[in-house]
Parts: sequence; C-alpha cells; structure tokens
Amino acid sequence: MRRFCFALIVLCSTAPAFAQDMPLSQVLIDGEGWKLISKDFRAISSLAVDRAGDIYVADPDSKVIRLQPDGKVAVTMGPKETRAVVVAPCRVVNGQESLLCAVNKDGNGTIEAFTSASSDKGGISYQVAKDLVVQSFVVAKNGTVYCTVPGEQVVYALSKGEKRKVAEGIGKPTGLALLPDGGTLIVADAAGKHLYAYRVEKDGSLTCKEGYYTMRLPAMQKASGAGGMTMDSAGRLYVATTVGVQCYDPTGRLNGVLLNPPGASLPPTAVVFGGPDHDTLYVACGDKLFARKTKAKGVVAAK
Repeated sequence: MRRFCFALIVLCSTAPAFAQDMPLSQVLIDGEGWKLISKDFRAISSLAVDRAGDIYVADPDSKVIRLQPDGKVAVTMGPKETRAVVVAPCRVVNGQESLLCAVNKDGNGTIEAFTSASSDKGGISYQVAKDLVVQSFVVAKNGTVYCTVPGEQVVYALSKGEKRKVAEGIGKPTGLALLPDGGTLIVADAAGKHLYAYRVEKDGSLTCKEGYYTMRLPAMQKASGAGGMTMDSAGRLYVATTVGVQCYDPTGRLNGVLLNPPGASLPPTAVVFGGPDHDTLYVACGDKLFARKTKAKGVVAAK
C-alpha cells in the first residue's frame, strides 16, 4: 500500500507520466552514437548545464570549465587556489546567474557560489556552507540546496545559512535529482541497488523514503556504482552507473541501458542534457566527455 501511495504521488507530480511503455527508441536516434567531445581532463567529477545549454565540467586539475556545445573551452572558472570538484546547475541568485561549486580539499569542504560576473575572474560571490565534503547537490526553486555527503551517509538541506540532516542511513549517497515541480527528491545509492525517492515537505524536510527505482547491477556484484543523474521533459530519469546510463520512466520502470561509449576506459560518473536545444546527452567517463544527440530534451533550469 505504501509503494502504491508513493507511486501516486510521483505520477501526480509528473505531468508527462503516461501509462504506456517508454522504450529507449523514444530517446535514441538511429545512426546517432556517442561522440568524443574532449579527452583533456584528468578525472571529471561532475557536470552541470545552464539555460543556454553550455556544459560546465568540474575537474580536479582544471577547476571548472565552461564548454560550448562543440567542446571548445569558453572560460575557466572557480577559486584560484583550490579545485572545485562538484558543480550544480546555474540559477539566478539575487538577480544574477550563479553557479554553485563544492570545493573539497584536504578532507574539508565548502560550497561557494559564483556569479557570471565574478566567475570569469575567479572571484567568489559568497559562501553557501562549510565543513561538508559533498558528492552532489541540487537547488530547489525556493533556494534550498540539497547535498549528499557519502562520508556521513546523509543528505543535508541548506537554507538561509543553516544546514540540517534530512535523510540518513543511505549506504553511499551520491547523485541527486529533483522532479520539476519540486515535490520529489531522488537520491542515488552507489553502494546498493536502489535510487531512493523522498517526498519534499513544505519545510524542506524529506519523508516517505521508498526504493522506487531498482538498478541493474554488474554480474555478481551488489553495488551499482551510481553517480550523477538528470531528467528529461517527459519525466524520464537517467543515472550514470557501472553498467552504463540507465533510463527509467516516471513509474520507476527501467526502459533500458545506454551502454558505455566506445573508447571509454572507465564507466560513466555524470550525465546531463545540454546543447542549444537541450537535446544532447553528455556523459563523463573518467578523463573523457562524450555526447550523443537524442529525441529527448532536458529540463531547462527555471529563471
């Protein structure tokens, strides 16, 4: 009964959630495969996208790089003396386009926001939080930042200068995804086989934990290796895992797995839709960034 009720919550909060199957043929274009965009990174740790479709790459050696759709470097951003290892989608903060960056160094971590004006100069707009070694985060429409901290096996909510634990007891929380209406938060567990769905309450707390999505695992293994996640405008969820990018429909059913790109020496760790029309799927595999055109379109960040 609990799963049935939660399914109703998810379905009602996702307008395009239809009853029929949503096979990968609705996503993939015949003749369009993975294309290598860049191989000049050391180890891509996360990806983000802005409303224009430009891709932001976090790399320990290169700080944060903004790439144009053709893979050319547009600008290097981030703090001058530290390395930004996690980035979140751009959003408008105090009237300015901002990019959130988590900087983890020597076992300590901070989250900092860069405006479009300050980022080109490496300037920090303001500090969002400190003393958190973050794996991933998302930003709700009301400005609340949800972030995973694998070392503590928790999810934090950051709002108005305060931080609080809103989910605990997850094996290794990594990627996060927020449904477009903000009512459901998805948390990936790299140490297990589930993506957990939580209901987001009005006060920002998380309730009704449910292993709503079951991931396909590598043979003879119990860990999915799940990393970054993204959603398309039809409500499909994409998650980077050891076996490839797994795609789920809004009811939690696995539509299929996009196999790892040819030439990728490591499995995907991050995935995002980008490009001018937000219909190109980008995946990070170790030091390489791949992309493929799709029939699907990503969810564009709200102003």
